[in-house]
Amino acid sequence: MMVTFVSQCEKKALNRTRRVLDSFANRIGDNAWQTVITNEGLNAVKKLLRKTASKNTAVSCHWIRSRSRSELVWVVGRRCAFNHQGLVPVNFTSKEVIMDKLPIETSHLVANTKSQLLSQHLFSVGFVAYYLLELMGIENSKLKQSAFIAGILHDIGKIDPEFQNWVSKKNNKLPEDIVPEDGVHIAAPKKFSFEKHPRHHELSWLLSEALLAESSAISKPQRFQIAHGIYWHHTKPFRKEDKFTDAEKIFAIFKASLTDTKFNDIYDQAHAVLSDVAKFSSRYEVSSLLPDFTKRFESIDKNLPIFKKYDNILDDLDRYKEDVRHNALNNLVRAAVISADRLISSCSAEDLEEYFIDGSLRELVDNRTQEAGQLLSGIQDCLNGFDRRFPSSAQNSAQREAAKKLAKLQEIAAINESSNISVLQGPAGCGKTKIALEWAQRTEAKKIIWVCPRVQVC
Repeated sequence: MMVTFVSQCEKKALNRTRRVLDSFANRIGDNAWQTVITNEGLNAVKKLLRKTASKNTAVSCHWIRSRSRSELVWVVGRRCAFNHQGLVPVNFTSKEVIMDKLPIETSHLVANTKSQLLSQHLFSVGFVAYYLLELMGIENSKLKQSAFIAGILHDIGKIDPEFQNWVSKKNNKLPEDIVPEDGVHIAAPKKFSFEKHPRHHELSWLLSEALLAESSAISKPQRFQIAHGIYWHHTKPFRKEDKFTDAEKIFAIFKASLTDTKFNDIYDQAHAVLSDVAKFSSRYEVSSLLPDFTKRFESIDKNLPIFKKYDNILDDLDRYKEDVRHNALNNLVRAAVISADRLISSCSAEDLEEYFIDGSLRELVDNRTQEAGQLLSGIQDCLNGFDRRFPSSAQNSAQREAAKKLAKLQEIAAINESSNISVLQGPAGCGKTKIALEWAQRTEAKKIIWVCPRVQVC
């Protein structure tokens, strides 16, 4: 048989190997030999090489089977000097080289106890928030884009392994028709506490700041609106000792809580979810609303978004108006995200999937807004009840007169094309709520929002 010997020996082992191989084969290179030899002779070469072998010895033997094919027979010494075919590597690196990287799986990530897929939930909330502002007649395209982006990022923090573990176990499972007033959060027993772990909207804000850090598609005012809509779509949690006062602290505490995964893996997972969101955006023809997301995570040095912005400008009315406008736009984005979140969260996972397949998320919103149209008839039933219980009541008449005057003020404001802000004052029990309801009926209000500070709730 014809064989070729290749030596990858080092130091003194190189000379010892050369002496053995020079005795049996012709040297055809500095470290290569070739000869025709019998099987017994080949075994003798192998035996002699093994006798003189050390940690620096590395010799391979190849049997030349044909012009185009050879076969590795054996290796004496360091096998790592050759690959499994006996070939010598000519390039190497100490860096980690990822070969055929598998796509990150997102189908196991859910948004709530109804098992809605996180990617579907995020896109649905973003799209519905955008559509709600359209239904309100808002023409500001930047504001509607802010609502969309805040919606698709509002729950991205739910990729938190702790949250996913909790959802999968469904410790505090609720009936399907009940949606918690303040959203779905981890509610695990003793060993878990939000005193030591960030809530999902805090993580969502942190991740969104990193994801949007290099985006040129959104303006500075939009960044405030998006951050406000994400962070404040849930109530700020009360903690005895609040350690989550800025981005750096949230990041440090969350990173320390990761045991089986790295933060960069979490960040890559966020990108995978948003990649799914991008596909949904194409289907609904809203891809133009998507920003460019930053690929690599960079540390964020930012304070938490404030709920309301009011500078110390008691004598500067123009600057005060700027702050009022800033807060009002933030409120619109937040209200759109919260309304969309509650609407989508009220659907079962199967219903949401069906809306996706049919491309009918708009119909979901339209159906709910039509149901809301029953508000005026409900108010009329309420007022008729007062008239039946207290016929010819002077208080009823006085309340009706006050409601007429308030409605008249709105008509005058519409004629003069001016703003209309009316203040209704009165002692407890005088019927302010009833007057407000009758005013809403006379002005055909689509929605009534009651704002009550927590300190006033008994």
